[in-house]
Amino acid sequence: MTAQGREDLTSFLVRNKLISGAQIANLLKAWQEQKAKGSPRPLHQLAVDRGMLAMDSLSSMLASHCMRLAFCPVSGKSEVFAGPDPGLCKESGKPYQTVALPPPAPADNPFESHQSLYQPGDKVGRYAIVRLLGVGSAGEVYEGDDPASGRRVALKILRLASEKSAQRFVREGRLLASLHHPHIVALYDLDMQGDPRYLVMEYVAGQTMDALLEGEHTQAQGISAVRMAAAGVAFAHSRGIIHRDLKPANILIDEAGTAKVTDFGLAKSEQSDELTMMGETIGTPSFMAPEQIKGDLSQIGPPTDVYALGVMMFRALTGGLPFVGRSAPEVFHKTLMDPFPSAKARRPEVPAALDRLCQKACAKEPANRHPTAAEFEQELTRALELGDGPDPSPPAGEGDAKPKSLTAVIRSWWKKPT
Repeated sequence: MTAQGREDLTSFLVRNKLISGAQIANLLKAWQEQKAKGSPRPLHQLAVDRGMLAMDSLSSMLASHCMRLAFCPVSGKSEVFAGPDPGLCKESGKPYQTVALPPPAPADNPFESHQSLYQPGDKVGRYAIVRLLGVGSAGEVYEGDDPASGRRVALKILRLASEKSAQRFVREGRLLASLHHPHIVALYDLDMQGDPRYLVMEYVAGQTMDALLEGEHTQAQGISAVRMAAAGVAFAHSRGIIHRDLKPANILIDEAGTAKVTDFGLAKSEQSDELTMMGETIGTPSFMAPEQIKGDLSQIGPPTDVYALGVMMFRALTGGLPFVGRSAPEVFHKTLMDPFPSAKARRPEVPAALDRLCQKACAKEPANRHPTAAEFEQELTRALELGDGPDPSPPAGEGDAKPKSLTAVIRSWWKKPT
């Protein structure tokens, strides 16, 4: 895939094992014959008609890569692309047309009604399965019991997956083994050689930050969670590790209110080999920085994580996301082209200092953001300590105090012991 987030459709189909190399050769021969007659059909439609490709499989694979399909009616060429604009066909010089594909059917999601790999009471190594906690594209997470220590653990077990997924799973284990911080989920044990491969991590009894923000919560609780997450990410940055998939669903909050960063499956170490190709979009659309959307690996670094922290803070302050759309490409377009909105314009009670912090963290260019999560956390701390002025006090003789400013409320929550 190119640095512009584009790829020839045939390459995309073979790389993702939707069609074999031999099938592509036969398909291209048939396509060339049609083109010679002056009526080239879209390659994907020809593959569907010949029974080589299921439309739902193509739709699902494009959606998982946050990409779309483009076709040039002049040249007959097809490409997949990320971002808002399919651009021009190099062969004809004419604009590509975006192809509207039917959305993938829910039944085609392998985890929609899947059977869990393990049932309560099953053993994985010395660990006893208690219950299924969650399912991802490459694995399952279970609550487990460690008879040796007597503590509950979280077992992340690799399912049948691609070679790249297996490599990322191994890398996640190695990265987690190097990270010991109160705001990062701890790794206790791992087995990368056996069958199955698994990670044994700290079990956090509580909820995700996503659940917190969706439910009954105060802005102070949300900002407190962002600050603690920033501390964990800052430690990872100090070890040369970039998370690349920060979002509220990957922040766990225990029953004491302590936030911990988890899921380093897409993380990148400055010392490790890169498993992502140029142009491949990695992350979750609403929390992806512009450089991630473009697939520009040369620009992805600690400021990429800072952008996600800024979006999380925006959501905690306003209750919404800065950019929304009916599809990932629509969100990508707005992220790349529209000015980042003001949190204070959405919610006038938001302190100006926190609004400015959101704006800086979510600047379009990485160089204009905080260099690392440490600087983001430091500026957030200063904003909470200084506030927007003295807290209002009740007039003499009056028993009821005036409401505190939002900054004061956040500051008082932030200073509570965790």
